[in-house]
Amino acid sequence: MATPSNDRCHTILVTSDVHGGRSSSRPGLEDSSRRAAVETVFVPRTEEINAVEAALRYALVAFVSGKRACISLSEAGAALVARVPRAEDNFTVHRSWPADFLFLYSSRRVRDEIMAADAAHGRDFSLRFSPWNRQLQAM
Repeated sequence: MATPSNDRCHTILVTSDVHGGRSSSRPGLEDSSRRAAVETVFVPRTEEINAVEAALRYALVAFVSGKRACISLSEAGAALVARVPRAEDNFTVHRSWPADFLFLYSSRRVRDEIMAADAAHGRDFSLRFSPWNRQLQAM
């Protein structure tokens, strides 16, 4: 089967757990019937996908570290503004997975300042930033 061109499609690998089968007699090896099934799904590139990716070009994802397990959107935003005051009114923050937060910035300049700042610190937590990319959720 021919693979669609990358400029027209996104490739998504979907895994699912497969239960059953016998364990291998060799340690660390499993019977092939117990391995996760992998399915390749091709998602056609549409104008909507292109528009969303354009909006994400200045996006960063943030991972929480520290003692706090549940950080509100306002706390995450306040930690960012405390670290880089110029960012105020130049971003929106959203819940995300597998990262904890997705920050959308109004310009590359603001995004680059955040990346240069390395981390933002709140009360009992830190946010570590990485650029968003479309492979982020590929598992």
